[in-house]
Amino acid sequence: RSCGLGRRMLLFLEAVGVAAGKTAIELTTVQHNTTAQHVFETVGYEALGLMRSPLGCSKVAAIAGTGTPSGFRDEIHMVHILDESRRSETLAALVLKRAQATVCSGA
Repeated sequence: RSCGLGRRMLLFLEAVGVAAGKTAIELTTVQHNTTAQHVFETVGYEALGLMRSPLGCSKVAAIAGTGTPSGFRDEIHMVHILDESRRSETLAALVLKRAQATVCSGA
């Protein structure tokens, strides 16, 4: 801890994403992990709100109805926009994703 490895890994991931032409990097983190949230924010991630994350299967499978979660956990949904020219469409897509996750969780 506190040696900067996590920050360096996030900066490397950002460089890979930019080189690959990606528009953004998104992640979720456990609500109470404020240390991780702070590290993400220091390298440019912004918190978008809570996302209901399935336990026991992937978000993609839960949203598609092909996986059966054993439960759900609220997590902080974060994004680091890599292509500012596509910010609006990226944020709109992530709002939709959070809404779909809420619907599949039955909340």
